[in-house]
Amino acid sequence: MDIVRRIALGRVSFARFAQQYDLGAVVLRVDKLTAPLARSLLQNPNWMLGHLSARVAVFVKRSIAPGLPPQFTTDEFIARTAALDPDKPVFPLQAAARMLEHLRLLDLAIATAKRATEVDPDYMGVWDVLGVNYALRAKALQAAADPACIADFRQAKQCFTEALKRDPNSDDLAAKLREVEQTLKKIDR
Repeated sequence: MDIVRRIALGRVSFARFAQQYDLGAVVLRVDKLTAPLARSLLQNPNWMLGHLSARVAVFVKRSIAPGLPPQFTTDEFIARTAALDPDKPVFPLQAAARMLEHLRLLDLAIATAKRATEVDPDYMGVWDVLGVNYALRAKALQAAADPACIADFRQAKQCFTEALKRDPNSDDLAAKLREVEQTLKKIDR
């Protein structure tokens, strides 16, 4: 297990490990620790995303499954994820949105978190996740000098405001809101 941890942290080359053991698939529970490896597999032309669930991504070597079609549409993914807990679908939807955030699949993360806010608008955690994903997408757009970043920063501000209504004593949420407001002041003139 130590080698897996070191690969996830980027201390050991995944490519060398995959070649040495002739790996054809990688199953990752995507979190902060494994996110760098997952993102590198997403960007690697030799690997493709074969399956995605609320917390797990399966990557397949392209040479093994060159014709593997995309496994889902956004609506299918959201419906499949919500069905994981029919009584409280907000929980798997929030978990999936956070995992997608780690993968930097921000459009899908936003769509998933939006659905979670529709399912349970009183649950603070989904407003936080939605705000973080809007802020991340806004920063990427800002770096590309795309004026659409302003709309995403505004959406992030609205989400953090909604989250703070549900948890007014959260220093973390207040800090996120301040950061977005300061960024908006600088670019929205």
